[in-house]
Amino acid sequence: MSTAPALDPARTVLLVTDYQPAILTLLPESDGEALLGRMEKAIADVRAAGGTVAYVRVADRCRSEAPAAVGVAPRPAGQDVLVRKSRKSTG
Repeated sequence: MSTAPALDPARTVLLVTDYQPAILTLLPESDGEALLGRMEKAIADVRAAGGTVAYVRVADRCRSEAPAAVGVAPRPAGQDVLVRKSRKSTG
């Protein structure tokens, strides 16, 4: 029996942020691959339950937004939400 609280898909959003290649290359390769695998499973689980997946992407004012988009993996699907972050640091 799970002790995790039940999630209401209508009120559940999984926020995927900072998965750009430049961020992921800071991790050792095996850690990055493991992290991506866990995130891809979480994304699949949320989608299967009817929840929303939202991606945050950095928008560099000096370049078009496309090169700074979400990254190698995971990739947004048609029903996902994309959020533009105009600064590389939120702190």
